[in-house]
Parts: sequence; structure tokens; C-alpha cells
Amino acid sequence: MTDHTSSTETTGGGEMDLHRHDWLAGDLYMARMHQADLLADADAAARARRIAAARRWARRADRATRRAARASAAVR
Repeated sequence: MTDHTSSTETTGGGEMDLHRHDWLAGDLYMARMHQADLLADADAAARARRIAAARRWARRADRATRRAARASAAVR
């Protein structure tokens, strides 16, 4: 007689270990959590790159404005 406390028959007539199924479900959950962490890290890195680029462009624009003001003052 088979102990049915930790396994059950599948539709194909074989048995599936329920503890293994729980273990696989746990692994899937951990993999999805890891993927979510990786995506969050990638989003944060992309945001940091955009902020750095915006600051760079703001500095360039500020320097161009000052250069134009100096040139205008020199002409007067």
C-alpha cells in the first residue's frame, strides 16, 4: 500500500511528490523576487544616469549663457 500523505497520483498514473512541488514553487517565488530586485536596480541605475546627464546638460547651458553674456559685455 502506498502512503498518500506526501504524494498523489498524477493524471498519467504516476505519483508526484507534493513536498517537491512546494519546493519548486518556493524556488519559482525566489526567482521572481530576484528578478524584481534586478529590475528595480536597473531602474534606479537608469534614473541615476538620466539625472547625471541632465546635470551635465544644465552645466553646459549655464556655461554657454555666461559665455554669451561675456561676449555681449565685451561688445558694449
